[in-house]
Amino acid sequence: MKPNAKELHNDFIPEISRLPHVYFAGKIQQNCWRHTLIEGLRDHHWRLGPLVQQGFICVGPFFISCDHGCYHKQNTHGTSNPQLGACPPDIDYGPPQVADLCRNTVAQADFVFCFINSKTCYGTIAEIERAHVLRIPVVIAFASGIAKPRKNDFWFVTQPAMKAYFNVTQAQLPKIFQLTLQEMS
Repeated sequence: MKPNAKELHNDFIPEISRLPHVYFAGKIQQNCWRHTLIEGLRDHHWRLGPLVQQGFICVGPFFISCDHGCYHKQNTHGTSNPQLGACPPDIDYGPPQVADLCRNTVAQADFVFCFINSKTCYGTIAEIERAHVLRIPVVIAFASGIAKPRKNDFWFVTQPAMKAYFNVTQAQLPKIFQLTLQEMS
């Protein structure tokens, strides 16, 4: 019996290439929530490419994890440090480059996992909408006090989402992400 295309793909393409590619949308912050979901994120940067994990590949975003907060001031997206003093400038990216990197990696994702814990997540809204336009599934988790099922100022990006969770704590994110990963696999 002749093998079908999927069997051929499974024989010749390494297991890693079949892992879901995930983009983690949400506000970049010092001690970011992403660190609870992505091993090795603290030492990973855009120039290193996607970050392979157990069961998935993180395609972004990547940011500088400086514990003194130099890269986590307003309007820096965790990669641009206008003061450039405490942290090395060789890994500094400006806003146009960061925006392009985010747009391009959202387009590479099999799905977008999002945690909204701030009402000022303007870049996150753009990332979610980009995923919607490209028909990439989106799962959104809202922190307490941000949105409710019936009172949701984020309704525009929530409506086409695959799933939305409300009143989510950071401690609940790993379980919600694992459920999403199982549903998407």
